[in-house]
Amino acid sequence: MTSFIPSSTTGFIQVCDTVINRSLKARIEELAEQYIDENESDWVEGKYSVSQPRVLLTKWVGQAWEDMHTEDSDMIRQAFVQVRLGLPINGSRDHEIKIMK
Repeated sequence: MTSFIPSSTTGFIQVCDTVINRSLKARIEELAEQYIDENESDWVEGKYSVSQPRVLLTKWVGQAWEDMHTEDSDMIRQAFVQVRLGLPINGSRDHEIKIMK
């Protein structure tokens, strides 16, 4: 099913796009670079099957997500608060809303 997301509404409805994805992608890149540095000769010589890089990417994504939950849990919670998905519905903390533009 395809969803239509109106322009300029990302900050309201796509929490991951506001903060989380940038940090997650950066951590995945760090893990990949570290692995490639440690296994450079095998990587350069093409000693990996077609599926092995996919398996490694899955491992890096899982590790990056786990690291974010351990190291950046406040940032994740704050991302939900900023788009009002982590605030009380009574409006008592609406002043904390920060919408990306």
